Amino acid sequence: MKQDLNSSNKTQEQARKHKKLRIEANVMIRWKKKACLNNKILHIEHNHKSNDARKFFQEIKTLKPQQTILPTTCKYTSGNIISQIVEVLARWEEYFQNFLGVSIKPERRQKRSERTDNHDEIAPPTYNEICMIINRLKTEQSCKNRQHNRGTN
Repeated sequence: MKQDLNSSNKTQEQARKHKKLRIEANVMIRWKKKACLNNKILHIEHNHKSNDARKFFQEIKTLKPQQTILPTTCKYTSGNIISQIVEVLARWEEYFQNFLGVSIKPERRQKRSERTDNHDEIAPPTYNEICMIINRLKTEQSCKNRQHNRGTN
């Protein structure tokens, strides 16, 4: 009987220690990630200040989250392969409607197709726009830091 109590106490104690260590590890990982991100941002700013446009854009590209890749082909219910993106998306929509037992009104389907057609009209940002955004972010961040420092003193 005493052995059972001792082993359960040890198990609870080990669980507490494990939880404490896990929290400490997560905090440390969070700090390391922030430090790594700050180092990358400083490196990007250095490339921008030294007018090294190629490295500047390469570094920005590595920071940008990767886009999800949509499947380019799929099979229709009859077994035929579909390769046009509009048909593939329509097939996935049909699949999930059947799977979930939900139907979408034709008006909503039309609104979706109108939204997906507009993505070609948006031009990518220019170099000057990116620089302006980065500078604006830097000044906003420095203002927040100053306000935070004033509040703690």
